[in-house]
Amino acid sequence: MAESKQINEPLIYQCKISLKGLIPPIWRKVQVAGDIPLDKFHRVLQTVMGWGNYHSYRFIIEGITYGPSAEADPTLSDAAEVSLSQVSQTEGSKFIYIYDLADDWQHVVKIERILPPQPGVQYPICLAGQRACPPEECGGIWEYTNLLEIFKNPRHPEHREMIEQFGGDFDPEAFDLGRVNRALQPIRGTKIRSKAVNDTPPAWSEADSKLYQEIAAVAVPAREEQIAALLTLLPFNPAEPFRAVEVGCGEGFLAHALLDCFAQAQLVALDGSEEMRLQTARRLSAFGERVTVEPFDLFAGDWLAHVEGADCVVSSLVLHHLDDAEKQQLFAAIGERLSPRGVFLIADLIQPPRPEAGELFAAAWDRSAEAQALAQTGSKRLFEQFAQIGWNYYRFPDPMDKPSPLFEQLTWLKAAGFVVVDCFWLQAGHAIYGGYKASAGSATGGVSFTAALRSAQAALQAR
Repeated sequence: MAESKQINEPLIYQCKISLKGLIPPIWRKVQVAGDIPLDKFHRVLQTVMGWGNYHSYRFIIEGITYGPSAEADPTLSDAAEVSLSQVSQTEGSKFIYIYDLADDWQHVVKIERILPPQPGVQYPICLAGQRACPPEECGGIWEYTNLLEIFKNPRHPEHREMIEQFGGDFDPEAFDLGRVNRALQPIRGTKIRSKAVNDTPPAWSEADSKLYQEIAAVAVPAREEQIAALLTLLPFNPAEPFRAVEVGCGEGFLAHALLDCFAQAQLVALDGSEEMRLQTARRLSAFGERVTVEPFDLFAGDWLAHVEGADCVVSSLVLHHLDDAEKQQLFAAIGERLSPRGVFLIADLIQPPRPEAGELFAAAWDRSAEAQALAQTGSKRLFEQFAQIGWNYYRFPDPMDKPSPLFEQLTWLKAAGFVVVDCFWLQAGHAIYGGYKASAGSATGGVSFTAALRSAQAALQAR
């Protein structure tokens, strides 16, 4: 077999994955780099199939069983220590992938083709597929076959119970190729190029923005409460004029709540995504000249001109893309430019101080996402999407994300000239923290949490 002529570029494996035992079949076709470790290939399979990654797995290849290294099983080979190209070198070869050892979902993985990489293509990529993945916890292949019969018959005595258990939005014929490829985005590497490049981490893309919008309702812990908390922490009276800058406005929910809660506030909303800016502009159109929406590059620094003389800077789920040194520089630059009564509030991921804390953050985030999915839709489908794409940073670290420890960030804020610094809210590894340049706020008091919550609720319902 010919080796790739391109520097440091592995050959690409085109695989067809078929779930055993079903007619008509559930299948996906995917291309992955041959040097992908089997534990990461497991994540790819979870994502393209549509599983939730709740259970253990096995690869059975040439009589050897591979699985997670954390499982104390002497018969198990470590999936993290071997790549796809090491266990399969020929086109047409097949092996078995098993997910959920209790329900025993067996998949046949066939290596259809081994190809050179295409310049400009990001791998892994899903090429095609048919039919939806079975719901988690449905009992295995035979139970799922029975479930489909019940699903097709509204008069069946168990039909309503089945709908309640798996959600009314379940469609066994559904397959959305675009959604699958957006879900693969967080586990992709940098683009394959025709010449050697450095190991620059991938940047946030419009695909990331679309994926975030799909799952944000469950992926952000206590989203409504976080928005209300940020508004309550602003040291301004509801009728007091002030100028605010939002760094990374996203879909515009926080901006909407701020302008609704503070009738005299003016806001500059910044975001690097054109799609996000368009949504924000539409959502905030009722506020007229009180708001401007502008493009920005977090790493460029020219946007700091908007901060000059501003009274507050707020940022949600953006600054974790900066490394420690970049955060320190930014904190100092913002502290220097804010007005004497200025405040800088951040809602973001924080780096756990110990592995035990990371496990706590991961578990709490999963529980929050699952609870919010059930509360908002009556179904776990959004949570399953959250899980299958590996959005939980504390379970699936991404080189694009560089959260810093909370204590160090408070120290940097203090060094940047903020008189009062603290963490004001913390849940599932997401914190609200920041600094005030003055020791006291408005003489007439700020906004109540109840009023802030009303504005947060109105913003999240605004379309």
